[in-house]
Amino acid sequence: MSIRPSRTSSRLGTLVVLGVFLLAGVAQAQTITGSITGTVVDSSGAIVAGSKVIVTNEATGAERTLTTTENGVFIFTNLVPTTYSVKIEMPGFRPLTRTGLTLTAGDRLALGSIELQVGQTSEAITVTSEAAALNTESADVTATLGTSQINDLVIKGRDFMNLVKLLPGVAQQGGGDVAGGTFGVQSPSVGGIRAVYNNLTLDGARGNDPGGPAFFSTGVAVDALSEIKIVTSAYLADNGPNPGASIKLTTKSGTRDFHGTVYYFKRDRTFNANDFFVNRQGLSAFPYRLNTSG
Repeated sequence: MSIRPSRTSSRLGTLVVLGVFLLAGVAQAQTITGSITGTVVDSSGAIVAGSKVIVTNEATGAERTLTTTENGVFIFTNLVPTTYSVKIEMPGFRPLTRTGLTLTAGDRLALGSIELQVGQTSEAITVTSEAAALNTESADVTATLGTSQINDLVIKGRDFMNLVKLLPGVAQQGGGDVAGGTFGVQSPSVGGIRAVYNNLTLDGARGNDPGGPAFFSTGVAVDALSEIKIVTSAYLADNGPNPGASIKLTTKSGTRDFHGTVYYFKRDRTFNANDFFVNRQGLSAFPYRLNTSG
């Protein structure tokens, strides 16, 4: 005797499948960790296999160690965005340390060929990075606002999205600074693409408002951010799912140093010139007072 599946069970199976697809779309996230790669060679350009490589988080002092492959290659993955130093040790060669290596969210930092000099292990060499390394790992176009820019630049309304508007190719849509507070902060248009197609993330978690994708629906203070990175075009498949720019926010993490912040910002109409057209009609400036402290 054959048993036929009931219509109820078929419909239930269909609903389960649809539910899985819907949950997968809601739970989308992007990675913020990056990687540091390089190849160790000697002065003649020959591969130096078996070298000890130590990568150190300069903010926390956390270290990770590995050994170069038979091709002299090392790859550190799942590194959080911050500044790192890389130290290479090999018997018969001088230890080499490169400091000040800035890794941004989702970045693939390639150090290229790192040359070791023959000598005693007590004769150390330290190289401090002064310029940003050329990205040879991907063709994406990015712009990054680091901790120094976030701390030093004057931010209108203490709204981090106003910092994003300072970058090339970014334009405000609609002229508003915020979406009334209830719906979060409105993202700008990037590269001529409408804001509704932006990908907004906070520490890798999706931040687009479900009802208005152009809005960032998570409340976050600008003082809590360590980095704002925008990937505008030619990005890899790990960015998405929308076809627009990816605006990645990374919050600050703990360090070895004890520190804190006290601030007070004041905006008042007495500090600003009157609008030309308002002044032409003989009217005074509109009342405006905004005090932000913490």
